[in-house]
Amino acid sequence: MEFEDSDARMPVISIIIPTWNCEKYLDEVLQSVLSQLPEDNELIAVDDGSTDTTAQKLLALEGRPNIRIALRKHAGVSAARNAGLDMARGKYVFFLDCDDILRNGFLKDSRPLLSKYAALYIFSIERVPLHGENEFWMVKDRVYESVSDFADEYVRVRNLLVYSNCNKFYLRSIIEKNRIRFDETVDFGEDRLFNYRFLSCCENEGRIVTSAHIS
Repeated sequence: MEFEDSDARMPVISIIIPTWNCEKYLDEVLQSVLSQLPEDNELIAVDDGSTDTTAQKLLALEGRPNIRIALRKHAGVSAARNAGLDMARGKYVFFLDCDDILRNGFLKDSRPLLSKYAALYIFSIERVPLHGENEFWMVKDRVYESVSDFADEYVRVRNLLVYSNCNKFYLRSIIEKNRIRFDETVDFGEDRLFNYRFLSCCENEGRIVTSAHIS
């Protein structure tokens, strides 16, 4: 499986950031992305009705290449992510929260993995708590040819890395073909529900790759 000619104009990765009243963190997360954003990736920021200066900060980016901004009434993070999915054009989708920081060089370092043509890529995480030392949640460099093989190691043992949305590249064609969206009626756990639905739809769509690269 290779990129088709029709994919030449398609961004490789759509990076979706939902925002809500995050003016204290927004500059840092945006800079961590923009400082390494390739021309063939796109950044989509969806503001969920912020009442601070978050929306104004985002609007200042309008007009810049491969950056798309949407402002919405407050409806929750799932609705904001879903709006980002509706806007996305990339071959893969990558989510970040507005208080995350994308590790320097991550987009470049992870790019060679795309030659494996997987349905899902899962990366390691550096977790930065408000108090205490940083934690590294690591996965090994490995290719899983089936969802079942992956589930034996990362789902059935309840490894938390399968819950997060912010350390994964999702093949967008699977999301759209199956109309996978975040459940806007739940207040917590919407990320793992999305992941389980995605996994259930990609059994015949490609392999799953885990990588020690920290996102």
